[in-house]
Formats: sequence, structure tokens, C-alpha cells
Amino acid sequence: QMTDEELNQFIKKQINYNMIIPALIEANERKDKKIADLLRRIEFLEAKALKKSKVVAIFGHISPDPDCMGSMQGLANMLRQKGIQADVYVDSDKDYSEYAMFDFDANYNIDLDVNKYDTLISVDVATKRLLGKYGDTFESFENTVSIDHHGSRDLTAKAIYCEEHSASCSEIIFKLSKH
Repeated sequence: QMTDEELNQFIKKQINYNMIIPALIEANERKDKKIADLLRRIEFLEAKALKKSKVVAIFGHISPDPDCMGSMQGLANMLRQKGIQADVYVDSDKDYSEYAMFDFDANYNIDLDVNKYDTLISVDVATKRLLGKYGDTFESFENTVSIDHHGSRDLTAKAIYCEEHSASCSEIIFKLSKH
């Protein structure tokens, strides 16, 4: 196991983007999850899908639980702080007034004008079916990102960030907010 100082030195050596993928493979082969996670975060944050984004739509799974809701809202807030317009969409008929104290500002079960967005992001969604009526739109859109903690998944996206060993998607969003 590497010390934090050794880990920092290793990451500095990998700062050349072209070396991230080979370093990820090497870290994975050594079963060094700490390094692999950091490299995945660097690769994800450098992804063109996010770099060129100005207006994004964020989607969670149908009938979202608190992890999904927190992930969507946390990501939306993080992107807004970076000057990116972020709207949250949920395919659900459930009454979420009980969550009003959390200032959850999602668009519930409404039609999506996909042309106003340059990036679509799903959080805590492992399958297209879980996106409900937004599934086909998400998978056919040109610039998509998926952030998840579910290992068995079939949702297609241009950039995927998945940490199977994370207990929740909101944990991943929190980690990403630190970079």
C-alpha cells in the first residue's frame, strides 16, 4: 500500500493525459483501488464531454431514492458553481413535497426539449429502463455521461464513471466535487 506522499508523486508522473489509461490498467492489475480511483477521476474530469458543456440535463432513475436525489442535486449545484447551467429531470409521478427541506429542484415527468442541452448526464442509473421515458433520448444523444456505483449495467454513454465499491452515487459526486 502506498503512502499519501507516494500516491501524490505517482499521480504527478501521470499528469500527461496519454499516460492515464496505461496507468489505470497497471493499477488495476496490482489491485490498487486507491490509485485506480484517482486516475479514473482525473480521466473523467478531463473528458471532453464535460469540458465543452455549457448547458446540461441531469437524470436520475425513476422514483428516485434519497441517494439518487442527492446525487442529482449535488452534481447540479457543483456544475452551477462552475458556470454551467444544469437542469434536473425525473420520470416519476410521486409527490416529493416531503423532501422540500432539501431544496430539490427537479423537473418531474415533463417533456424534455433536448435541443437546448449540449450534454446529458445520468446519475445512479444502471439501465436504460430506469431512465423511464428519457431512456431512448439519453442513449441516442451525441454527448452523454453516466456516473454510477452499480457494477452490472447496460446503460450506454459516451463517458462512464463507475465506482462499484462505493456505497452510494452521492459518495462519488462528493469525491468528484473535491477536484
